[in-house]
Amino acid sequence: MEHENTFRVLLIDQDPDDAHFITHYLRKSQLQGVAESIDVTHTETLSEGEARLSGTEYDLVMVALGLPEYEDLETTRRIASQAPAVPIIVLAERSERDTAIQALQNGAQDYLLKDRIDIDQLLRSIRYAVTQKNHETEFAQRRNESAALNPVETLIREINTPLTDASTHKEVEQAICDCLTAESPYEFAAICSFSSEAGTFTPVTWAGCERDELDDAIEATEKLCEQDPLAMANRTQEVQFQNIPGELAAVSGETKTSDDQRKSVITVPLIFGSTVHGILTLFRGQSHSLSERERDAFGELGSIIGLWITAADRKEREQILTTLHHATRQLLHTETKSDVAELVVNTGRVILDLSHVAIFCIDETQNVLEPVAATPELAECAAENPSVGPDTTDSVVWDVFVSGDTALVEDLQTTDATFEMAQRTDAESGLFVPIGDRGVLVTLCGSVESFDTHTRKLVGMLAATTEAALKRIDHEMDLRERDQKLKDRNWKLTRLNWINKIIREIDQVLIQAASREEIEEAVCEKLNESGGFPFVWIGERDSISGSISPRAWVNNGSDYLDQVSFDIDDSSEPAVQTLTSGTMTVIPNVADNLREEPWRQKALTNGYQSVISIPLVYEDVRYGILTVYANQQSAFDELVREVLEELGCTVAYAINGIQRRRGTMSDEVTEIKLKIHESDSVLNRIARKANASVEFEAVIPQPGNKTRVLFSVATDSIEEILSVADEFISIESITHVRQTGEKQLFEATTTGSVVAQPLINYGTYPQEITADQSTIHAVIELPQFADVREVVELLENNYGKTELISRRDRERSRKTNREFITTFEEQLTERQYEVLRTAYESGFFEEPREITGQEVADLIGISQSTFNHHLRGAERKLFVSLFGDR
Repeated sequence: MEHENTFRVLLIDQDPDDAHFITHYLRKSQLQGVAESIDVTHTETLSEGEARLSGTEYDLVMVALGLPEYEDLETTRRIASQAPAVPIIVLAERSERDTAIQALQNGAQDYLLKDRIDIDQLLRSIRYAVTQKNHETEFAQRRNESAALNPVETLIREINTPLTDASTHKEVEQAICDCLTAESPYEFAAICSFSSEAGTFTPVTWAGCERDELDDAIEATEKLCEQDPLAMANRTQEVQFQNIPGELAAVSGETKTSDDQRKSVITVPLIFGSTVHGILTLFRGQSHSLSERERDAFGELGSIIGLWITAADRKEREQILTTLHHATRQLLHTETKSDVAELVVNTGRVILDLSHVAIFCIDETQNVLEPVAATPELAECAAENPSVGPDTTDSVVWDVFVSGDTALVEDLQTTDATFEMAQRTDAESGLFVPIGDRGVLVTLCGSVESFDTHTRKLVGMLAATTEAALKRIDHEMDLRERDQKLKDRNWKLTRLNWINKIIREIDQVLIQAASREEIEEAVCEKLNESGGFPFVWIGERDSISGSISPRAWVNNGSDYLDQVSFDIDDSSEPAVQTLTSGTMTVIPNVADNLREEPWRQKALTNGYQSVISIPLVYEDVRYGILTVYANQQSAFDELVREVLEELGCTVAYAINGIQRRRGTMSDEVTEIKLKIHESDSVLNRIARKANASVEFEAVIPQPGNKTRVLFSVATDSIEEILSVADEFISIESITHVRQTGEKQLFEATTTGSVVAQPLINYGTYPQEITADQSTIHAVIELPQFADVREVVELLENNYGKTELISRRDRERSRKTNREFITTFEEQLTERQYEVLRTAYESGFFEEPREITGQEVADLIGISQSTFNHHLRGAERKLFVSLFGDR
């Protein structure tokens, strides 16, 4: 403070007595060595005092506590803020002493208690306040001067503050650049990395400028300086300084003002140990020299930054390894490829700090790569470009997968190898890493500099981890598939054993059954007793009512039979469907179409969930419908269907056998005469060719849906009959057997059956069958228990309209077994009977033979030729008795 004649004091106190007292003392006093007189200006309010301070310079402010406008400490802060260079003395009552002491921390230099003020104390306090304020001002000036002279030393002292919140390498670099450019003299600040492969420096972090402006400045530095300071700092690992001659605008070709010209550059290697983390580059707008102290300070700054970067790298590496370890542990519990891909993509975003990550996996069925998981932007693109494969032109993803080599694409927009998903993003570069033979890991970013050596290693580690996880899943899937196949086999074996047990029990019943009714009831009971089928029934068509009439059922299902219509024309019940189509009907889920088919509601009410209906058919003869209901959905799998379908054939065969046995044993028969109109059977075709009637003689079934039939025709043109085989595909061959009187006997081999075959299968006995050019006349003998309507329907289903001409009951004209044996024995000579009985008893007719003809002849004492002569004679007499004389 300059020495003046008058020392100006601003007194702010609302108590006029205290103000008058202090003013009186001051005006009568002198501040020796400071001023000759003291001038006091008194105001009662703070607002008046602030107005005075804004218009007049004062050497001291004395302010009393307790002013009405503001709290006591706020009063002190406002005065110190408005007049930072003016000392302040606080006037307080004894009760306000603590507040007065706190005011010393808010801008005041001293305080006085009003009840203890005297002239000496007042002057001493003024001198102390002035001196204290001068010391504070001097200290602040020195601090500011030191900061202005060496901002680097200031940054070194305060560097911990901005770096405390930085947790990654990039955040540390950005915090340094921001701090250096927050105030002059450094306008640009950048940290550049050196690429040994390209031999160039690339900015990775910067502040105070745009990237293009920074690139121009670096390019100008390289061209205008005798020695490139970036290269020198990197090579010598020491601080470098250069004043830049000329204007940077000359390099870029742009017009710049003098304010835009960068006059000097400082490059600082960021070193820790033997590792150079980059080059800190500072541009300033004026030329200057760099003292040794500044150079050492920059060197120290570079070491500190290198230490922080190293610590951040280690911390970041630990976090990455922790994340990788955690992800690896999570991958052990993933169950699908999509789960693995999602986890890897999310992990890649965290540890790589890349905005775009995707995983493509090979679809071995289509031989294409499908995007399984991706970050949001790439996922949207994947929806439009879902797959890549051999037909995708110049696909970098497919090329990497096929070659197995990692690819770094610096410019995705101009490269020949395309990646269409990148076109919708801001990514410029991409790193594509093969995941073994399972896919490709795709990572994209804004610049190729982001894919440094460390990042590439991390991407490689992530790809290797992904491959291991996918291999594990494939292995576990193989194991699960094997386990499932084993379970399926065991289940099928258990189910097969269960089904076979049922079938064996039914087969035992079929063998012992003496009637059709016994067979039908036993089948229903055994299937019901198995535990899987709560209701089973067998029905047949009632030609009078036009519906299905039940023949046998288990008792617990009789209500269902009463509730449901089985009318052939109106109902869609499975039994009706099977009767109509002649094929098996399966309903896996009764609840389907519940409202459309009434029978389903009744079935569900009774607890039936699935149904199967099987036709009982043997050799084209229908014996009814077997319908089985289960209490669970899809109970009739392929195995059960096959077994039940085979059971239907077995039951039909058993019924057929019983009916044929009953027909053989019956003494009373029904003889019917039938006429088949507009027939086109094999016999009709031969009759048209011969222009004569054809009489059926016998039929011999053959394997493979073939039939050998013997027929006779009254004709002299044998060749004409033989030629019929060449005209019809259904006739394989015709052979002339012999002539019997005026008729010729032929044998024909045909595909399918002739009229006699289904009649014989049904248990009837064709007596006469004569075919002319378009009709067939037949006389048939059938047991009295047989249904004539069924016989007529059988022929109509196979050969067309059938008319019943007549019907009569009579006794069967046949011999008893004893009569047949007696008659046959009477026809044999003694030697023939001896030869036949000895050969039979000795096992000559067994297969294989137990004795030869010579050995039998030796037993009788005759030659083998004599044995053969008598044996053939006996056999001929037996065949004549069976089939009649030729």
